[in-house]
Amino acid sequence: MTELTERTQAPYLAEAFLRDGHWHLRVTNCADAPEVADLEGLTVTLGPTDEDGFPEASLNSRLAESGFTLAPPEHSGPAVAGEWQRADEDQPWTAGCYPLPDGAA
Repeated sequence: MTELTERTQAPYLAEAFLRDGHWHLRVTNCADAPEVADLEGLTVTLGPTDEDGFPEASLNSRLAESGFTLAPPEHSGPAVAGEWQRADEDQPWTAGCYPLPDGAA
């Protein structure tokens, strides 16, 4: 299995975006090593949330329910590890993420 080091890109990229009044969470494989990231991708839609603005807590909860966690701070990825961010107002929020260990979801 490919070892992930501090400078290795996160094997998955989580994207959150608002469309038609609902937040959507998409997780896509961004790893070159299939033994590290064997899921091509998934998309889930969140129901209405009580959170104003960006629903970070709801997205993180749904991410965990789907078997993923934000990249731990000691790893780097396509985004700042462990944090949601976006480059521009019209871009989706993104965060590097990792699969949860088996049985952790």
